[in-house]
Amino acid sequence: MAKKKRTKSQVASIVWESIWLSLFGIFSVTGVVMGILGVCAHNIGWNSRNPLYSAETNMTNLFNWGFRIDWRIFGAVLIFIGMLGIMATLFYFAQKYDKAKIKAARREERLKAILAEESNLSVEAAVPGFINPQSDAAAKDKLNK
Repeated sequence: MAKKKRTKSQVASIVWESIWLSLFGIFSVTGVVMGILGVCAHNIGWNSRNPLYSAETNMTNLFNWGFRIDWRIFGAVLIFIGMLGIMATLFYFAQKYDKAKIKAARREERLKAILAEESNLSVEAAVPGFINPQSDAAAKDKLNK
């Protein structure tokens, strides 16, 4: 079976879909890593020599937030954002591909209808006195007489 050649718009669509899925995948993986680091930070201990807990508090100071950032919660938020982004991307491109398939199917149906109509006309033109009973009501009246 011959492989279909893709148009520029199809290739661009595939590239953009890959970019968006990769971006939101990075969000999700980062969220998992942040969640794991948060669990480790709180299970090692709360002393001043805990580097993960120190990094958590330093991140809060870096962004000048009035509350302490818990990496477990921050990771869950990143996973949620990544998941929503992946779902939205998949939904958008699935609809786009379905619309293209429906459009191609309608075009094929119109082409078949036009070809069928032309073949009826060519038979009528080639055979003098030929009346197609399916073409119109006037032709049916001529047949009945």
